Amino acid sequence: MTGITTVAIAFALALVAMVAMVGLVLDGGSTFAQRRSQQNAADLGAIAGANQFLLTGDKAAATTVAQSVVAQNGFGQDADAGRTVAVTFESDNTRVKVDISAPHRNNF
Repeated sequence: MTGITTVAIAFALALVAMVAMVGLVLDGGSTFAQRRSQQNAADLGAIAGANQFLLTGDKAAATTVAQSVVAQNGFGQDADAGRTVAVTFESDNTRVKVDISAPHRNNF
């Protein structure tokens, strides 16, 4: 093999590795950002739901408020998009928990 052929093969292999790394960084960063947004929405929903429950003692109203706040933050319940929002209360009514499940679309 000549020197140019060896360099071309090495460059092609390195290019494949670099494209894979760029894809990992972009998709990983996007996933991290989405999970952070989901966590923020869930936290705000839980706080709003807990506040409503403390004021009224009504779990249905607290659930509605929590889901509304989550929706205002971009993660409303949407079965077609695969997003679910679950609001649960501890058995002793000391905690409100909001779980958001949303798919992430990868680009690479």
